[in-house]
Amino acid sequence: MVMASTTDNPSQPDQPLSRLDDILARYSHTHVIFLDDKGATNTTDILNIMDANGGPEHFVWKEYRGGNRAAQARARGYKAWGFFYPDDAQSVFDDNMAKYDFLGQQYDATQAQFDMMIATGKPVIGHIISTVAQRDMALAKGAHGIMTTKPRQTFPYY
Repeated sequence: MVMASTTDNPSQPDQPLSRLDDILARYSHTHVIFLDDKGATNTTDILNIMDANGGPEHFVWKEYRGGNRAAQARARGYKAWGFFYPDDAQSVFDDNMAKYDFLGQQYDATQAQFDMMIATGKPVIGHIISTVAQRDMALAKGAHGIMTTKPRQTFPYY
């Protein structure tokens, strides 16, 4: 088991890290997994991993709204999710939303920002959800689903 020896929260104890190969072995053929090339340096490797572990039926390419790798993923048959933040200007949205099959907006964006995305007809995913209150806020604004990093806190009945 690999342990996280550093975090952004110095009071947080070391925690086990999930290995991607373990997650893929357990879930890639039964779930849809969203993968993001955070450093924008491993796109081909990540796409190859996606291809080898279920392909477009089980993966969605995920990237921040200004990314330029969605086209590579879509060329291989993958759907792409572009996520935005409340500070993104209307022009940023207008210039980027066509690249994506799914759109994402932070849970605390305004109703008008959610409505703008919903009006495209594309599914909108609220992010980054860490609490039940954030989940409820995004869903109340019209999000079709959510992205959470803490499923047990977001869905305590899970």
